[in-house]
Amino acid sequence: EPGTTPSGTGRGRRLVQRFEELLDQHLHTTRSVASFAAMMAVTPTHLSRTVKEVTGSTAGAIIQDRVLLEAKRRLVFSDQPIAEIAYALNFSSPSYFSRFFTARTGETPAGFRRSARLVSAQS
Repeated sequence: EPGTTPSGTGRGRRLVQRFEELLDQHLHTTRSVASFAAMMAVTPTHLSRTVKEVTGSTAGAIIQDRVLLEAKRRLVFSDQPIAEIAYALNFSSPSYFSRFFTARTGETPAGFRRSARLVSAQS
């Protein structure tokens, strides 16, 4: 089928789609695979296995990628202080947010914001 994930059953793909919808809705409140599994009335193991089969990525990695995407969006498109973004995304502290962000992007949140704004100012 064109436009669908090559692996996984229809039911597996629907489960992953539901997981991604819930992730968008609850991004600011939970990051736990177990919490998302509970919302969907499946076991964390089943959710993890199905997500991995269908996407090739772990459920935890998808959650972190989604958090990172939201962080980047807020850094570029809002004037919220970095500490405020950290708390809004449910990080326990701005320094933990900074370590999470830097480990995944290779630059600090402030550096990312500066360079992204520089690029958009030039275009």
